[in-house]
Amino acid sequence: MGIKLISVNIERDKHLDRVIPFIQSEKPDVLCLQEVCQKDLPLFRKLMGDQFRFSRARRDTEDDASINGEAVFSRLPVREWFYYQYAGPDHDMVFDMTSQQTRSDTAIRAVTGCEILQGRNTFRIATTHFTWTERGEADVYQKQDVRAMLDAVRPLGDLIFCGDFNAPRGGETFSFIAQHYKDAIPKRYKTSIDIALHRSGKDRPDELADKMVDGLFLTDGYYARGVRLESGVSDHMAVVAKIHVTGTRMIDSLWDLIRW
Repeated sequence: MGIKLISVNIERDKHLDRVIPFIQSEKPDVLCLQEVCQKDLPLFRKLMGDQFRFSRARRDTEDDASINGEAVFSRLPVREWFYYQYAGPDHDMVFDMTSQQTRSDTAIRAVTGCEILQGRNTFRIATTHFTWTERGEADVYQKQDVRAMLDAVRPLGDLIFCGDFNAPRGGETFSFIAQHYKDAIPKRYKTSIDIALHRSGKDRPDELADKMVDGLFLTDGYYARGVRLESGVSDHMAVVAKIHVTGTRMIDSLWDLIRW
């Protein structure tokens, strides 16, 4: 058993000609997207069905077509949806690039997720697009927001937590998250940035070569198999994994004996 999960920052509508065929081919049970445009949700509903939640993060212009955020889609039955905002304004605003302070004031940072059922097993999944900083360095905004984010998710208990964390593995912010959740991305991967597709790939390839900023974090209630990063999808690589409930094999074996 287990569920197939994909998480990817799709950079709004810039790579849909790559993203859509990838999802069609991979056929995930649960799909977590960051930087998905609200206007493009119908495309993903055709692929994944009508069980989904979208949470606005920002708008890039006054035009409603620029509204983007995070979305979670599930092909499996959903028991409950949840949403927790941990930083940013109480409504979407035009995103301001001028400074870290105005970025933080104009982008909504939230955790969006669901609890799904597969047979007798329950999977609680959440995604986020965490606070951006220059070169992923932990600043006062990340330090403040990471504590607020963990305060929001820890009451959820066992959790599969994925997304674009904008904080490279080995850095202060990533390490702080990893103190509370297991880092499930194999150590052989050094970056989750697709240098060939990223806007800074040509100018700063060496700088991006160690930016493992996309994460898959697990509590002890879950374990992952076959975790891989797939390039050629967006400016960030897609995280693909099969997630299992810890102890599933033993429980299923006991259940089979009882039924027999």
